Amino acid sequence: MNALLTEPFLVSLLFGAVTAGLPLLLAGLGEQISEKAGVLNIGLEGMMLVGAYTGFLATYHTGSFWLGFLAGGAGGMSAALIVLFLCIRKGLNQIVIGIAITVGAQGLTSLLHFVQFSRSYPRLPAAPILALPVLREIPVLGKGLFSHNSLVYLSLIFVGALAWVFRSTYLGLSLEAAGNKPAALDAAGVDVIRTRSFAVLCKTLARLRHDRPELVENLTIALSGTMLGWREGERCHLAEIAREHGLGDIVEEDPRRLSYRRSLEELAGADGALVLGVDEQGYMPSKLFSYALSGKPLLACLHRDGPACDALRRDPALGHALWFSPTGDMPLDEAAAVAGAFLAEVIARRTLDRTAVLQPFLAEAMAEQHAALFEACLKASLRPIGVAAPVTAALRA
Repeated sequence: MNALLTEPFLVSLLFGAVTAGLPLLLAGLGEQISEKAGVLNIGLEGMMLVGAYTGFLATYHTGSFWLGFLAGGAGGMSAALIVLFLCIRKGLNQIVIGIAITVGAQGLTSLLHFVQFSRSYPRLPAAPILALPVLREIPVLGKGLFSHNSLVYLSLIFVGALAWVFRSTYLGLSLEAAGNKPAALDAAGVDVIRTRSFAVLCKTLARLRHDRPELVENLTIALSGTMLGWREGERCHLAEIAREHGLGDIVEEDPRRLSYRRSLEELAGADGALVLGVDEQGYMPSKLFSYALSGKPLLACLHRDGPACDALRRDPALGHALWFSPTGDMPLDEAAAVAGAFLAEVIARRTLDRTAVLQPFLAEAMAEQHAALFEACLKASLRPIGVAAPVTAALRA
């Protein structure tokens, strides 16, 4: 055993592990972005194969490892664009398309390589080594970990840079908002109010601040109860988005949960009401009709194809609606017009009587609907069934 664990063996083991792990690291970083955006990238191996083949070709014909690296990234992106078109634009099944990409890429790259190089099987020269000063002098570790191509060190920088993007930038928050499902966020302790709907609102308000500053100059947006389990000192995600859009001075966020009664008390002291939707198409905000019944001017930012947005389209008297969808957001000029009308009502401190519109959703009407449904179920259950007599006989026995 001691004869095996020699310095050359250990150096080769470490060097080979780093070299073999580098493609997996880069692919994992790309997959992390994909998963954050909500795409189940089953075709990752196929993209790696396409990237490896195009990178090999570029390096073989140009002799440049950096051109090969860039060509490999472009090849992987070309396969990813197929997934983007079929899964995101056309809405096809991500698992089926991912498997097809992997199997297809494996066959295609094998065939192309066989046709081009089946007789010569060329090999690329070793990549140039950049040994880090001082660290390379460490026994075993120096040659195994700190004497690699500069791409290895650059990839480690990518890890830290991507972590920073996810945690500290609007782009990272947008990716997370686009990908996570409300149920998953609830389980993780984050409220279902999504950053995407608020980002749409912020873009709209930023346009109004530029075009019609008189509507925004005295505006204050107070957000409460936006995160389940929030603790003092943790991040306020929606306030960060507001600052990204230059609205940090008018947005206040208190993520701590508050009771239903307390939310209604805050509504009573406000000049207008704001409802933020989520990415889930079927989501119905629980406070939408309660806020509408208050008579306050109401602005909601909702999924375009969801039931709440449909309700506001059917009955515009309920309030104003901004929308977003998987394929894009509401045109900014149109959104600015809607938000401008809402802010004009807020500034005028209008009180709107929505009783007639909300009548089908009030307690009396809902009770009648429930009673009718119960009677229908009761009538259906009173029909004779064949098992009634045997059950009675068994009880008597």
